[in-house]
Amino acid sequence: PEKKFDLKRNILENSKKHHFIKDNSVYLFTKVYASFNPNKLLGYLVIRYNLDNLKKLTISLKENYSYFIDIKTKHIIGKKYDFIYIPKDDAGYLENDKYLIIYKRMENKFLNRIYFVNIINKNKAYIFLNDFIHIMWMIFFGGLILIIFIAYFSADKIVKPIKSLTNKVIEITNTKNYNKKLHIEGKDEISSLAKAFNELLNVTDKALVELEEESRLRLQRFVKLIEIFNKIIQATTKEECINIAIEEIKQLTGENLLHFEKNTDEGIPVYITNFDTNEKELFGAIVTDKEKLSINEYRFYNSIATMVSLQIDRINLIDKTMQASKAKSAFISNMSHELRTPLNAIIGFTQYLISYEKLTHEQADIIANIQNSASYLLEMINGILDIAKIEAGKMEVNLSVFDVKTAVDEVVSMLKPLVDEKELYLNVDFEKLDKDKIESDAKFFKQILVNLVSNSIKFTQEGGIDIKIHTKENKLIIKVKDTGIGISKENLKKLFSDFTQLDNSIQNKYKGTGLGLSLSKKLANLVGGDVTIDSKGEQRGSTATFWLPLSLI
Repeated sequence: PEKKFDLKRNILENSKKHHFIKDNSVYLFTKVYASFNPNKLLGYLVIRYNLDNLKKLTISLKENYSYFIDIKTKHIIGKKYDFIYIPKDDAGYLENDKYLIIYKRMENKFLNRIYFVNIINKNKAYIFLNDFIHIMWMIFFGGLILIIFIAYFSADKIVKPIKSLTNKVIEITNTKNYNKKLHIEGKDEISSLAKAFNELLNVTDKALVELEEESRLRLQRFVKLIEIFNKIIQATTKEECINIAIEEIKQLTGENLLHFEKNTDEGIPVYITNFDTNEKELFGAIVTDKEKLSINEYRFYNSIATMVSLQIDRINLIDKTMQASKAKSAFISNMSHELRTPLNAIIGFTQYLISYEKLTHEQADIIANIQNSASYLLEMINGILDIAKIEAGKMEVNLSVFDVKTAVDEVVSMLKPLVDEKELYLNVDFEKLDKDKIESDAKFFKQILVNLVSNSIKFTQEGGIDIKIHTKENKLIIKVKDTGIGISKENLKKLFSDFTQLDNSIQNKYKGTGLGLSLSKKLANLVGGDVTIDSKGEQRGSTATFWLPLSLI
């Protein structure tokens, strides 16, 4: 059998299954053992089946043909045609422009590599369907002609009243006249529809008249309510506010006995806010001569009471704010005289003592500390006074034309000793400055720049500061970039609050009033500019940006 089938023994021995496909044949085999010794292998019994025998199961027509295909070797069993489809899954159906294709894998475990494919010419397959469609089209057109014929003779009876109804609806829609009626004689459904339509017109016309009258009255009341509110919010005292509300309500309602009573809730109560406790307290009530008010009347009176309450709260709040402002102004004025004068004297005396030659080093250090502390307090007081002036609107802006380079050089010269003391660098870049002179407040300009640069010097231990000045879009822009301790994103929002430093560790290490940035921003705002701070994070430096609007000369 090995020679006849041209098989090698090792193929059978190495095969894990008892069948395989080779050279267009299926081989089935089993081991044969000796009857006297079950462990002695005599050989293999092999059966071969030629797959070409499957051709008997195929068909071969021009419009319909089939074949078997080995998915592994791509061998075709059956007649080969121009169009051959190779399946990709177990079973399926698909079509292209010319053919319908049906295929399925053979379920026999020996032949599971073999697919049966049936290909049908669509034109031949659809002959019956096309004939059926043609017949249906003929029936459709025949029925359509019949329907048109019947509709033509019955249209006048059906369409004429519907057309009349449609024209009447269009007319009423255009003219907004709901008094018009539709006249259609008869006892059919269209006549009933016309009668129902006429009834709808009657109901709609009455509803519109009532709605129009109600809308007119509501509009009058609303306009009058707005007028009352406008008069109430112009009142400057509690008594004036109450009197205006009562008189306006009397004129509107005609209730002469209407009045206001304090410290009672019998009527429409008026509550006002106690700003010390932030709670509502009863102020009084609007009392009417009616025993029972309707819902609309109660809402109307309650709206007036609410407006009176809000206006009295506003009056009280203004009074309280004015008192606080006066107290603040008095405090600032007293502090200016009471604190600045002795501080100036202390600074003067310490300067005199420092120049005294017989002081020991310890005494000189103590006096220097006194002078630094007095200067720190004087700086803080001056900052407080400046901020108070700005908030009170008393800080005057003096516009003048000045040279930017000169002003910047003066600030740099003044702060150079501080830079040299900490062994930092300080670079100034004027390369992108298009114009040298601007019109603004020179004092504010220098003060803001001093605050920003001294701030960078204070918080920088290594490296230095770069100052870049340029003009862009009718703005003078100054950037002060340092290599200092930097600022976290969470703390950037806190920088411009009065008396604010970032945290206790920084505050203890770097002394300051916490007013410099806040004052700089307020001064910049006075002349139409602004100050912003940006940083990539702690220990990564920071950049202060100061800009002013320009009148370039």
